[in-house]
Amino acid sequence: MIIGILGFGSIGKRHAKNLIGLKKKVLIFDTNKKKKNEIERMGCKFISDKKDFVKSIDVGIIATPSQYHLHDIVLLINNHKDCFVEKPLSHEIIETKKILDYAKKKKIIVFVGQNLRFHPAVKKAKQWIDNKIIGKVLWSRLICSSYLPDWRKNYDFKKNYANNKKAGGVIFDCIHEIDLANYLMGKTSFVNSVIRKSGLLDLDVEDFADINLRHKDGHISSIHLDYLTKPKFRLTQVAGEKGVIEIDISNRKIKLINNTGKIIKKNSYSKDFNIDYKNEIKSFLDNVKKRSRPICDGYEGLEVLRQAIQAKNDAA
Repeated sequence: MIIGILGFGSIGKRHAKNLIGLKKKVLIFDTNKKKKNEIERMGCKFISDKKDFVKSIDVGIIATPSQYHLHDIVLLINNHKDCFVEKPLSHEIIETKKILDYAKKKKIIVFVGQNLRFHPAVKKAKQWIDNKIIGKVLWSRLICSSYLPDWRKNYDFKKNYANNKKAGGVIFDCIHEIDLANYLMGKTSFVNSVIRKSGLLDLDVEDFADINLRHKDGHISSIHLDYLTKPKFRLTQVAGEKGVIEIDISNRKIKLINNTGKIIKKNSYSKDFNIDYKNEIKSFLDNVKKRSRPICDGYEGLEVLRQAIQAKNDAA
């Protein structure tokens, strides 16, 4: 199997390294020809022509900036290639739904890269919630707070996808938390949102967002996202009749607290978060091999995207 990666930014590079570690043949397309030497030193093949790239691969991974995702999804699916798409799936609904329907008709796999579903603490929380360890869920809160200029070295965040008016902003960038609310506690519907541009980073997009989602059982997931908090933290809390689950995503820990306030279970996991990405790409390749449904398929990714767009539009 020859695996093609569209885009050789940080996430494309990560997938390439992990696939090389799995002894896979990897082809990479990127518009920046200066990356050719680095790509070939890794053991991958660089192709600068998109048509030749698509003809040369068996499956594709879309790791381009998010404003190009829809174009690249259409390219791969129209050429009957199973595809892995990094989040967010795209930045609009109607055309994305059309191409997903075509993929379904042609039995083409669309895997959306929501890597938090492979986080060990998230997997444990999902198990506890499904098994009613904390009883009926009463409320949940999901926070993703960090300082955008600290994300990457030698990285101009004002000129990157994060500051793209069409496809950037903290809601699209941190869409994982919207997905997490749906994944852990069941499908949601959008309630309302408040977003703002603080001006502190001189961005053209929102850098704060608070979003409320309602689950089928009636409880509300409250989501806070921002680009401005130091030190960073990423925490999900789920409160039920019998206790509370706390997931420290950044530090890869989880606690189960009973309704008297006693910690009755506490787990810590390997600090190597690349394990999650390795398991994610293995899951995709397994879906391709077995022709099975992904843990997050295109339609799930589309519903999460719909809620993200509703949050942007409601606040606007």
